[in-house]
Amino acid sequence: MYMTMKKIICAGLALLMCGGLVFSVTACSGDDDDDNGNSGVVNNDLGLRVIAVGDYKYSYYDDGKLEAIYFYNEPIKFTYKPDKITFSEEEDEYRDEPNSVDVSYTSQGYLKSLSLSDEEYKLSAVYTYDGDGHLTKISSSYSAPNEKYRNEATLTWRNDLLRMIVWGCEDYDEDETDSESHRITFDYDGDNPIENPYLQFAASLIEFVGIGDGDLEEGLAHIGKLGKGPKYLPSACQREWEETEGSRVRNGSSKSEFKYGFNIDNALSYVMIGNERINYRYEFVDSRISKSNDIR
Repeated sequence: MYMTMKKIICAGLALLMCGGLVFSVTACSGDDDDDNGNSGVVNNDLGLRVIAVGDYKYSYYDDGKLEAIYFYNEPIKFTYKPDKITFSEEEDEYRDEPNSVDVSYTSQGYLKSLSLSDEEYKLSAVYTYDGDGHLTKISSSYSAPNEKYRNEATLTWRNDLLRMIVWGCEDYDEDETDSESHRITFDYDGDNPIENPYLQFAASLIEFVGIGDGDLEEGLAHIGKLGKGPKYLPSACQREWEETEGSRVRNGSSKSEFKYGFNIDNALSYVMIGNERINYRYEFVDSRISKSNDIR
């Protein structure tokens, strides 16, 4: 799980190449009345639930809670009471690093914190949301023998639109300190805004938030476990970045354009990021599952 942990913390602020995530408490369950039923459901009236986005696939327990995320067939498994996330053990065959972390959720079912603490390995990740259910900040740190990582990302929302993501990551080892910082601004079509009927956290946002290499955060964002998406979808984003490796400094900027498709139920069917197409697949939830909350 060494690389998995590194992704969660370093690239894993990347809700992809843009951002990150937060809350101020690290706990296993906390005092919240966590409601994790209906995970992945984008429309409660239809019972329409996400089962795949791009290379991510999802399975759910009979009660509607998330059971596992599969990324390139590598499972990330979820268990409850106590709440834990367990990663594939294949990467840990020759390492002593733990392969599971404690997790807590908000009362809305959003990811609130991740924590791990033993003699050699420590992880703390906190996810913060505003009163409208938008992710506003991620703070995370990880330490292992001879290594430390620290990340922070801030997401700026105005009028229910994600306007900007600013995030930075620092990687310390015995020899040097590497760092990177990103500033992503999103453009919206003022004349013909693209409506986002179910407030999905579209791949166009996730890919440029900084979670990109963080398989866990990206996978959760696709099914609404990192808060609500914007009321309209961006048509493009601008990214400015700087990377420092020891004494070497690199920087640059880029622009990405987005296109979207919707199915007959008004849910996203694909997202185009430049020439890359990310497809969505859904299923209809069994009527036994409660549809009383709005968790996607």
